[in-house]
Amino acid sequence: MSESERYPKKWTAFGMVILGMLLPLLLVGFFVKSPEDLMAGNVRTFIFLGEILIIIPPVIYAYRKEYNLRELFRWSQVPITALFWAFLAGLGISILVDEMDRLFSIFVSPPDWLTQSMDLFRITSFTDFLLLVGGVSVIAPIAEEIMFRGFLQTSLEYREQDATKAILITALAFAIIHMNSYWVVQIYLFGVALSYFSWRTQSIFPGMIVHMTINGFSILLTNLTFHDQMGWYQMGEHVSPVWLVFGAGAFYIGFKKINQLFPLDERRSQTILEKPEDNETSLYRQ
Repeated sequence: MSESERYPKKWTAFGMVILGMLLPLLLVGFFVKSPEDLMAGNVRTFIFLGEILIIIPPVIYAYRKEYNLRELFRWSQVPITALFWAFLAGLGISILVDEMDRLFSIFVSPPDWLTQSMDLFRITSFTDFLLLVGGVSVIAPIAEEIMFRGFLQTSLEYREQDATKAILITALAFAIIHMNSYWVVQIYLFGVALSYFSWRTQSIFPGMIVHMTINGFSILLTNLTFHDQMGWYQMGEHVSPVWLVFGAGAFYIGFKKINQLFPLDERRSQTILEKPEDNETSLYRQ
């Protein structure tokens, strides 16, 4: 395979992502027969199966084109300590973003559809637990990190030869695909953080842990709210200052430790090539 064919072309990568997001919509016809079904357990099954389907087009495409799957999807091993610091950073992000949502709601009231959709994440049975925790907290982060921070971002980094541009574009695509106008800013910032971790560590696994932590924390808070068990965490309608300090500290420490584990002067990018004038043998730029 020639050097120019090591990664998908930019618009091909976008096409595979769009196709991957369209596949789950085909399931709607099987699980959603009427508007009332939107609040039914069928949609939880749809979420679970839909997240599995989104990675099928990019994975099949990459396999048929004989790309190096481990390199393209960034299935690179990282130290166990990196996963712990990623979890800590994800916990910090979860708390800070929760307070951001509460502050934002002071100025812009959440739409009715968003408030009603929270019922979808209410766990009332063991089946609900398996579908929601399995689908939202495990399957969704794995699938979305493979597709966005792996397939799409890696392709953009190589084709654009600009890591910052690739990170910002990938985060934007991630926010748009979620089709949630009320949370678009939060999702975008969340996507930037995940994309940064992917680029810095040259692996999707730290970002995957961050993603799992945030989604799991959201489900936990949603169900505690339904049962009016938030006194330990809230002060009035906002996150307690103690938890905000903890969240800020957790994010700072987790972020700093990951950067220390992957110093820029020791890493070699798989995607950003050195300029010819910098190195005649065209090694990879740091």
